Amino acid sequence: GFSFNAGIVVTHVFCKCHGTCTTPATIAFEDDSGNAMTLSATLTCRAAPTLGGESVTAGGTVSAGESIRFDVTNTPAPTTDRYEIGYVYTTTGLDG
Repeated sequence: GFSFNAGIVVTHVFCKCHGTCTTPATIAFEDDSGNAMTLSATLTCRAAPTLGGESVTAGGTVSAGESIRFDVTNTPAPTTDRYEIGYVYTTTGLDG
């Protein structure tokens, strides 16, 4: 992950699989402190993902200096697939 200079609130996460994607990865997210993000549904990385991804319904606040971590929660196949992971967020505490 990478850290943010200001606090953020993650509102959506998305993922796309590049490859054969026979068994696509499922992904869970958390901050550096291990606070899990609750999603509207399990995020599954498909070759043709759901437009807009999944909404973050709880735990989306990430403090300044923290990063977002993710875990693969299943065993994807084949292992040669590549994944594109992204998120939508708003910033908090920025000075103009």
